[in-house]
Amino acid sequence: MLVDVESPVDSPQTLSPEMELSLADLLASPDEELQPEGERCLPALLNANITVLDEEHLLVRGRGERRWLNRLRGRCSGLRPDMILVTERTGSSRQCEFDTVYGARRGGFGGGGLGVASARCALGKFEAITPEHADVLVVAFEQQRRDLRAQRRQERRDKRAQKKQNKQQESQPAAESEPQQNQHDPAAETNLQATVQQETGDE
Repeated sequence: MLVDVESPVDSPQTLSPEMELSLADLLASPDEELQPEGERCLPALLNANITVLDEEHLLVRGRGERRWLNRLRGRCSGLRPDMILVTERTGSSRQCEFDTVYGARRGGFGGGGLGVASARCALGKFEAITPEHADVLVVAFEQQRRDLRAQRRQERRDKRAQKKQNKQQESQPAAESEPQQNQHDPAAETNLQATVQQETGDE
């Protein structure tokens, strides 16, 4: 079954002061008063949108203000927010823990369909969270991705700068040795002149 994956670009871009927590704090603080142990199953997600937060977390938006955080049972390698999420149910009319999901590229291979682009992974329990908590999670994960991209760009710039510096250092000794080969030895030149004068006098 294909599930609509909601793009995170429409999410709020600022956090309220009371919710300015680290991503680790947000993930470690589910809204236990809503569902202390998490729900194992939800009705078929035909009327729900799913946002892929990263390779381990999904955000499920139900009707009204119902929201759930799903922690996949293991890292789903290759799963990205811009993918279509495909779910595989085992004959049940509900979406449950341990059901299989995977990400597919939009357009698929050659643009003619869906192509599997991530590992297949198992759903975890559905942890009910408030709409505000859900919005803050989306913003926090977006910021994490931006920071990671900026870090990678800086690492590439540093590598290019280091490579350029190494080349300059390698070429410098060769450039410095060339003038030395063409330098005159004053002492040798003086001895040569004395020898020539002596031979001239002997004649």
